[in-house]
Amino acid sequence: MLKKIREDNKIDVSLRKIGYGRIEDAKEKIITHLKAKGGSLPLNDDSSPEKIKKALQISKGSFKKAIGGLYKEKIIDITSKGIKLKK
Repeated sequence: MLKKIREDNKIDVSLRKIGYGRIEDAKEKIITHLKAKGGSLPLNDDSSPEKIKKALQISKGSFKKAIGGLYKEKIIDITSKGIKLKK
């Protein structure tokens, strides 16, 4: 993706999606992992960035935005032990 054209006429690019597209990808990844793990994951806002990266290959910031969106959409519940798909 083209990020910006600088004043020196050089182009900054990104191999990852920018902005909300990255969060949509993270939401899909979380839902896929939840389904594969029986509907729950031991990850929440308090989980370490390393634990989130190891489990989902996404940053903690993307994870928090994605689970916030999934929660608002009433797809998951967030508990002190992790996240769960709503039934």
